[in-house]
Parts: sequence; structure tokens; C-alpha cells
Amino acid sequence: MNAAAVGVIICSLALASCAPPLGESDAEIRARRHMKLAETFEAADELREAAFEYTIVGELYPGTNVHPAAVRKAAILYADPSTPVHSDSAALFWFGVYSTLPISSAEKETAQTCMLLLQRVHALRLEADNYAAVNDTLRSTVAGNIGEMSSRAKRIQELEAELKQANDELQKLREVDVEIGKKKVRK
Repeated sequence: MNAAAVGVIICSLALASCAPPLGESDAEIRARRHMKLAETFEAADELREAAFEYTIVGELYPGTNVHPAAVRKAAILYADPSTPVHSDSAALFWFGVYSTLPISSAEKETAQTCMLLLQRVHALRLEADNYAAVNDTLRSTVAGNIGEMSSRAKRIQELEAELKQANDELQKLREVDVEIGKKKVRK
């Protein structure tokens, strides 16, 4: 075989490897490209971009073979509180979509469990927010009461000083009255 024939064979093989498999639709090819891109982003810890790519597959390519995996991965990324894309509502949505797909019963059960946990977390966050609001109200009330008590304590000290002064003056008047009474008795 000559070099030209080997070159033609290599080019043919290279082109054949780039061509889509027989029967694979254009949507399937695009969905796979988005999945590969998402997986690359995820491996590079570029989780915003990965979630975006998984979401694209989840929204635009529902009939493809990679759709269930994209939906599951999007749900997991959104559910993870350590990711920059954390969103309980988005995770709940994607787990809901995932649970409607043709997946095994164990996977459906897992998705539904995740949904229940996300709903419980949401309810607990609302409860914690309510407690925080009550706490803030109580702190304001206590701060106001402390201020009022401080001003009342100051007023009590002022009144006690006035009372002491009045008692001192009254004592002086009694002493004067006693002296006057003694002078009247002597006369």
C-alpha cells in the first residue's frame, strides 16, 4: 500500500468517527454535546456553567437518551448548598421532572424523598425566619425597655435626692420648731 492510500484511509476513518452514528438524530447529537460540555464544566468545578448546560438539555432535549441524566444532575447541583447555584426551588422542580421520567422505581423513590426533604428544609427555613423575626422584635422591645428602665432609674434617683433634701429641710424645721417651743416654755 502506498502512502496516499494510507492517508485516504486515515482521513476516511477520522471523518467516520466525526459522523453521527446511524439513526442518531440531530437533537440527540446536540444534547450529547451539551452533556459533554456540562460534564467538562463540572469536572473543572465551574458549577454555574455545568448547571446551565444540564438545564439546557433538560429543557430543550426531553426525548434524548441523555435527558434523564441531565435532569438528575441539574437537580443535584441545585440541591447542594455548597454550590454557587444552590436553589431549593430549582432543585425541587428538577427532582419533580426527574420523578416523572421513565426511570427505575428506586430512582423515583429517591427523587421523591429528595423532594420531601427539600420541602421540609423550606418549611424549616420559614420557621427559622419567623423565629428570627420574633427574636428581632424581642430584642427591640428589650432595648426599648432597658432605655425606659434607665430613664426611670435616673428619675427615681432624682426623686430620692429631692426627697432627701425635703427630709433635711423638714428636719431643720422640726429643730426650729423645737427651739421655738422651748423658748415659749421658758417665758
